Amino acid sequence: MPMYEFKCTKCSDVFEELIRNSKDNKDVQCPRCGSPDVERVLSSFAVSMGSSGGSRPTLGSSGGSCGGGGGFS
Repeated sequence: MPMYEFKCTKCSDVFEELIRNSKDNKDVQCPRCGSPDVERVLSSFAVSMGSSGGSRPTLGSSGGSCGGGGGFS
């Protein structure tokens, strides 16, 4: 079940809501003022990951490793 971020168009409160299916998206209300006039926004995690401008890091790109060999002969 994905967690979505919403912004109330009445009081500008930003909040998160656990959405079980697409039909539940229509029943979301602002927890501060109770208004059903909310819009889904990109989460801060999605924005910060997508705005780096560079390539995404891959496994092992930091130079670290799991250690090699394990000492078995």
